[in-house]
Amino acid sequence: MTVVASARNLSVDAARGRTWMRLVDPVDLDVHAGEVLGIVGESGAGKTLTTRAMVGLLPRGTRAGGEVTLAGRTFDARAIPREELGRTASVVLQNPLTGLNPLDRVGRQLTDGVVHLRLMSQAAAVQRATELLGRLGLTDAARVLRLYPHQLSGGMAQRVAIAAALMPRPRLVIVDEPTTALDANVRIEVLRLISELGREADSGVVMVSHDLALVSRFCQRVAIMYAGRIVEQAAASDLQATALHPYTRALLSCTVSTQARSRASVPVIPGAPPGPQDWPAGCVYAPRCPYAWDECTARRPAPVAAGDRDAACHLARLPNGSGSPDVTAGPAGRRGLPDA
Repeated sequence: MTVVASARNLSVDAARGRTWMRLVDPVDLDVHAGEVLGIVGESGAGKTLTTRAMVGLLPRGTRAGGEVTLAGRTFDARAIPREELGRTASVVLQNPLTGLNPLDRVGRQLTDGVVHLRLMSQAAAVQRATELLGRLGLTDAARVLRLYPHQLSGGMAQRVAIAAALMPRPRLVIVDEPTTALDANVRIEVLRLISELGREADSGVVMVSHDLALVSRFCQRVAIMYAGRIVEQAAASDLQATALHPYTRALLSCTVSTQARSRASVPVIPGAPPGPQDWPAGCVYAPRCPYAWDECTARRPAPVAAGDRDAACHLARLPNGSGSPDVTAGPAGRRGLPDA
């Protein structure tokens, strides 16, 4: 499969006085044409920072390291040309209204960029904007194009933001919690359309979310992030069937079924992720992991390789592993991973 975007040794640091604090450890990612890659993890895992670093949209006071390749061109992650946004890459932010100019009508905001970049004529841009809004569930698209952002509901603004990201047919589309403002009854349909429109344009879509069950339904591959690291990466079907990392298994066990009894307790992962200033020397998940042993606290597991089925876990990488190593209880009094 064609790789439309990739990151190598991509890291993110934040200014802390006269020093820098690591927020995202070097990660590797590949995004293929026509696929949806999900990035999942708890709040603060580094999902949004990682994807923003890939398109040069980090907030002030942070810096990126490593290399990023977009549509065949490789850039230093510290200096990704701003013109790549809106041409080869697009982003849908968590709060759609932050990306809309309150002084301009929706139609102008959807069409001006692609016309300015000479990607299409004014007439073609209006036609595409109308078509996209219609496919995203806004049946009266001509009226929506005449509205100002403050006249949009949250769900309408979310769909306008998605349409804006898809307008130039970019090779990479990043959608960060893309359905937070949508009603439950349209959420599934919008996610299906994002996937469908990405395939039609032969784009790679990166979907950032905290909901592993939802992401697994629409993504071909999933990368699991924890405390600034990718701890597992695999095809969505493999992840559901045989997750290798204990954190991935814990996330899967916390999925709440719609058939669950209303009084049933909601499963949770005990403890909390460490802050960047508290990252342990060994595996960052070891303090919460019921299977951690001496090796886990002494040495950090190797990072996950891009595009391959892999887990940054000492237990999962034992010779007889495949997610179920036979490890006897060590001094920590903990055992190896059970069978998936």
